[in-house]
Amino acid sequence: MAGKFAVPLGDVLIIDEVKTYWKVSDRPFYNEMNDDEKAEIRKYPEYMGLPYEFIKFFVYE
Repeated sequence: MAGKFAVPLGDVLIIDEVKTYWKVSDRPFYNEMNDDEKAEIRKYPEYMGLPYEFIKFFVYE
């Protein structure tokens, strides 16, 4: 799903990679999150049975 996307302030983002995870604990950087951040991100998709998408991008220059 690579592509270019225009965002506010005139920047263009290039989507480099999209990964899907079913649990918060499977996502990158989980161990670096504090308990409040984990609770906040967990309360939406995981409790509804939806996956998380981790999107890696960079700003096109």
